[in-house]
Amino acid sequence: LERMRWKEFIEHADPMYLADCQASLSSPLQELQCCLSDENLSRVTSSPVLQSLHARYTEYCQKQSLPNFVFWSSYLDMVGLLLRFIRASRTSDWDLHLSCVQQMLPWCFSYDRLNYARFMSFYLVQMLHLSTTHPEADEFLRQGGFSVQRSDNLFAGIPSDQAIEQSINRASKTTGGIVGFSRHPATVQRWVLTAHDRASVTDVCLEHCGLVDSSEERDAFHKECQTGRMARDEKDVLQVIDTVSKFCNPFIVGVQQPCEQLIHLSSGIEASMEASQDLLQAEERGRECFTNFIKQRLTTDEKGFHDTLKKLSLKTFAIKKKKSPENDQAGILRSDRSTFSRIALIAQTRQMNMREVLSYPLGPLPWSLATTSGTLVKTSKASLLPLLTAGFSSPDYP
Repeated sequence: LERMRWKEFIEHADPMYLADCQASLSSPLQELQCCLSDENLSRVTSSPVLQSLHARYTEYCQKQSLPNFVFWSSYLDMVGLLLRFIRASRTSDWDLHLSCVQQMLPWCFSYDRLNYARFMSFYLVQMLHLSTTHPEADEFLRQGGFSVQRSDNLFAGIPSDQAIEQSINRASKTTGGIVGFSRHPATVQRWVLTAHDRASVTDVCLEHCGLVDSSEERDAFHKECQTGRMARDEKDVLQVIDTVSKFCNPFIVGVQQPCEQLIHLSSGIEASMEASQDLLQAEERGRECFTNFIKQRLTTDEKGFHDTLKKLSLKTFAIKKKKSPENDQAGILRSDRSTFSRIALIAQTRQMNMREVLSYPLGPLPWSLATTSGTLVKTSKASLLPLLTAGFSSPDYP
């Protein structure tokens, strides 16, 4: 999706400006491609030309007002936030971790993830004041103590709970683990207290037998940098671009009749006015609730911390409509049953080939063209042409 948005930006940008940017960035990018190092990366990211290009791209995205563009841009912002959060753990960047948590909280309030909203807010406030309340703990976390580095590779840190799952818990819950071990409390307690030692022994035995990669082999490369992995990821990206383009490209601007309604990409259904407003204003409303929560429950005692949080209940595309026999699954089954009973009754007096009759759908709608809700199935009409013209040769006109 980011590529699709960038492509639209390129088409609407000044060609002369883009040519100048390409000429200035060509050499640094080639050096970065040949040798991926901190020095070359810093040279590219700190380039005034790249910063100017990024500023223009950001301005282009922010000034768009079409609902589909705004909605899917917010989705890209959420994905970027998630990637930055993962980066914080991979690089043991404590400040980036806290910044991402702060940016996530408005979305937790927006979509009624109340447990995350309540306790992550408390966690954020506590961590922001950690340098005053517990300076030694703050120094430890800033040195990378909140993530675990299981190899010497850069960008390979993982959260501590994930490290426990991949090591101690994994060895404890597989064959020979705690499952079915004993029901005696004292025995189980002794088993748990020595679980980390047994996990270490298990890892060494597996590595010695060649059943897992050795530590040197793990440190030699990143799995994400393998040629096969990169080729598979690129293939997946191209498939997503192709699929979204066939449905509806949400980033197209400048057409004569732009779509002024927020639509569902796969079904083409237009969102209601209330759902459209809620989806487009979700982050703003969540930020307002987050600010009020901090002010009323953590900064002051206006409300108790554990007092009930009111859900926003924002409307989305998944709004449940009142069920009716026409679009309900039970109604479709009743319709199929009614049609089959009539066919069976008619077949008693007429000579009918039931095998041929039952080769067609019995429902009120052809399922190859419509969904159970009664809407048309969106597909690529261009894919139908090769099937219709297969086996036919075009005539040679003089």
